[in-house]
Amino acid sequence: MSLTRIFVSLLIVAAAAASTPSAAQAQWYFNGYLGANHTQTADVNISQPASGTAFTYSQVTFESRPFEAPQYYGYRFGHIQDGGRLAFEFEFIHEKVYAQVGQTFLVVGQAGGGPVSGMERMDARVQEYAMSHGLNFILLNAVSRQPIGDNGSAFLLRGGIGPTLPHAESIVGGASREQYEWAGVGLQASAGVDLHMTGRLSGLVEYKLTYAHPTISIVNGTGDMRAVSHHIAAGLGVRLTSR
Repeated sequence: MSLTRIFVSLLIVAAAAASTPSAAQAQWYFNGYLGANHTQTADVNISQPASGTAFTYSQVTFESRPFEAPQYYGYRFGHIQDGGRLAFEFEFIHEKVYAQVGQTFLVVGQAGGGPVSGMERMDARVQEYAMSHGLNFILLNAVSRQPIGDNGSAFLLRGGIGPTLPHAESIVGGASREQYEWAGVGLQASAGVDLHMTGRLSGLVEYKLTYAHPTISIVNGTGDMRAVSHHIAAGLGVRLTSR
């Protein structure tokens, strides 16, 4: 489903739910959000054993391009436990990572069986290293809810763990490859607020910190990096059922 369809569906549900009086405690809910992420500098390791190639670009910088299609987005579906202070969720986060291959970094290792060492533009060897259709997190979260007033608003702390499913695009030595593939475990921690607006509709603002170590397939080998990302997200929540 496209990003536009996801949010149109959310708004339709929200508009219908907003006319229904809010009960003391919602049980099931759906959240959808947009945002942006910044991924910290990291080493990018390239390995192609058959050709004797194994080198590392150190402290590579990344872009996220959150407002270019496909945009940054996320959604989650959760259940609030009795008492309203604990919830469990399924969450999907579509963040993006693009190595700035036109920049100069230190490279060390072997290429074609010979030594490589020094400063060079990354695109001398790696013309593309990106996850533009997402370094996708599929998470199970536990959420601590601290009520704000008595209208259902709350301050939220959440932690989550689950697999990552990036869509990787790479061009190494002029040879390109792209695919979705499972790429290890992802983690997140976040803090934010869920502010009641009207009926069963609420507004969401949060900060996230995510971690992943995706190993992706490239032509004749693999690439890997550690992705530590900071996110700011805002969106809407709909309480689907109530006590």
